[in-house]
Order: sequence, then structure tokens, then C-alpha cells
Amino acid sequence: MIEPCAPGGTGAIRSNPKGYKNMATQVTGTPDTPLVILRRPEVESRTGLGCSTIYDAIKAGTFPAPIQLGPKAVGWIESEVNAWLAARVADRDRSRGIATARQAGRGD
Repeated sequence: MIEPCAPGGTGAIRSNPKGYKNMATQVTGTPDTPLVILRRPEVESRTGLGCSTIYDAIKAGTFPAPIQLGPKAVGWIESEVNAWLAARVADRDRSRGIATARQAGRGD
């Protein structure tokens, strides 16, 4: 179940990297990276998108889906939101013909 567009809860929920090291490894790729869960207001703030736009994009398959945290609470995995944002920047740069240092092979 996905949380409706309603006010409430802000900020991020950080996992206990010692207690949930395996889960963090599965999602982030490294055991020392804590799993960070963002609630909807934080996702809206970081992306600049409104609630309805976020849920429309999830339905269209163009935005990361949230995970269920409880019966009436969902959150987004920070690394997935960051990857989505990075992809938007890469799309913009490709459409403008801008090569980043990494694309140009300089690696800086």
C-alpha cells in the first residue's frame, strides 16, 4: 500500500548499520554504507516534485517505488532517489551535448 498525499513525517530514517548490515549491503552494495530511508516530504524537497507528480511517475514506472515501512507508512531508498536525480542530470547533459569528465575519460 502506498501512502496517500497527506502531511506528516519529515526527514530520513537511518538504519542501524551493525544490526542491518546484510540489508544495507543488498541495497547499497557496501556493508559500511547505512541504508537511508527518505519519507515523502524529504523526497519532495530533494526532487522539487509535488506529491501527485511523484505518485504519477511511480505509476508510469519513471520514478523509484517506495518501500512499505508499516501499515500506513512508506519511504524511499535514498540511493535510488539519488540515482534518479543523477539520471535526470545525465539526460540533460546528453541532450545539450555536454560531456562530463567521466564520459570524456578523464576520470576527475
